[in-house]
Amino acid sequence: MKATGLVEVVRSLEHHDSVELALDAAIEAGLIDERQRASYASGLEALAGSEIIEARPVAEVPA
Repeated sequence: MKATGLVEVVRSLEHHDSVELALDAAIEAGLIDERQRASYASGLEALAGSEIIEARPVAEVPA
């Protein structure tokens, strides 16, 4: 992955309850712009479709 913002969002996924919250945090941190949200969501969906990342069951979400 060459997009620095996307790499940071992927790294942060384990710290958030959802992709939406991870994207919110990335926007708040200035890593991505709100206008890029849909593109980043699509990028994450593509990574999941390629099995580079995978969804975790809700029961595994850290408290």
